[in-house]
Amino acid sequence: MKINQPTLAIDPGYDRMGWAVGGKVSGSIQLIEYGCAQTDAKDSLAHRYQAIITYLTKIIKEFEPSHLAIESVFFSKNQKTAMKVAEVRGIIIGICLEHGLEYSEYNPGSIKLAVTGNGRADKRAVEKMVRLECNLLNEPIVDDAVDAIAVLMTHLYQPTQISPE
Repeated sequence: MKINQPTLAIDPGYDRMGWAVGGKVSGSIQLIEYGCAQTDAKDSLAHRYQAIITYLTKIIKEFEPSHLAIESVFFSKNQKTAMKVAEVRGIIIGICLEHGLEYSEYNPGSIKLAVTGNGRADKRAVEKMVRLECNLLNEPIVDDAVDAIAVLMTHLYQPTQISPE
């Protein structure tokens, strides 16, 4: 069954960007496709950003999503990395807005809460629930793609999707 107006979910990163596309069919989450875009660490930051733009544009053209669900930036001890991820988020949101997508963002705690019922769940608990909900028990999945699927699930579990102000 074709999903009308699928959602694109993204776990942002300049090294690896996890993504997932899906929607709800008869109340159940239907995953269309997922993956991870990896940039070359040997390239300049500008080339890595351009690679993300190219990859993301290809995904948008192929799946024609109507909405972007993206993880908000989690600031860690490494401020330099956090700043680069924040820049990538801006690029991702800009490209999606340029293609007419609405967007919503979710912080890590709300994603963990929506997916596992525990806002402090660890990565293994999130992955377990993603695999169970999306029937991906034996599929090899990169962590970043698992995170993107979790963002997608969080978005689709919302009673109404509201864009950030």
